[in-house]
Amino acid sequence: SWDQSYPEPLRGRELAVEAATAAAFLAVALALAVLVPAERSFDAPLALTLVATYALLARVRFPIGYGFTIPTQIVLVPMLFLVPLGSVPLLVAAGMVLGSLPEYVRRERHPNHLLATVGNAWHSVGPVAVFAAAGTVAPELGEWPVLLGALAAQVVADNGVATLRDWAGLGVSPKLQPELFGWVTLVDVLL
Repeated sequence: SWDQSYPEPLRGRELAVEAATAAAFLAVALALAVLVPAERSFDAPLALTLVATYALLARVRFPIGYGFTIPTQIVLVPMLFLVPLGSVPLLVAAGMVLGSLPEYVRRERHPNHLLATVGNAWHSVGPVAVFAAAGTVAPELGEWPVLLGALAAQVVADNGVATLRDWAGLGVSPKLQPELFGWVTLVDVLL
């Protein structure tokens, strides 16, 4: 359901899958933050503004099928060019968590659902990995192969991790995912 009211805690297999997903994301995000050379300095006010904007956009939901998508692509792309590249996944996770805080404060979500919120930031890892492998990338038309590769990596990371989470945690068949992810991908590409 796209109203995202989950007052009950995650349990059993779903809790284990979400904990593993969040832990794996944090391990990869921390490794990227440490290992990817910073091609620009960290500007704290800019980073805070981007995280706050990400949080606001994460609250805008477009219902599709049995789920929803969010228009955070609008701020993810500028993040890739404005802050140190390796910091982007951690900033995205911070934006996702900040954006979900009202539901936790109102007790509409159990606190252990924060694991799923952190795991929802996996989409940011793909473009960072592609940009890091390509070296310095400018937001210019001449860089279209790298930019297209980054978008493809985002889609693969996002859809792949979500499919695995739904299958391992909830028993949802991967065969049911393509239609939903097609809409999510379309929204991301259009944004």
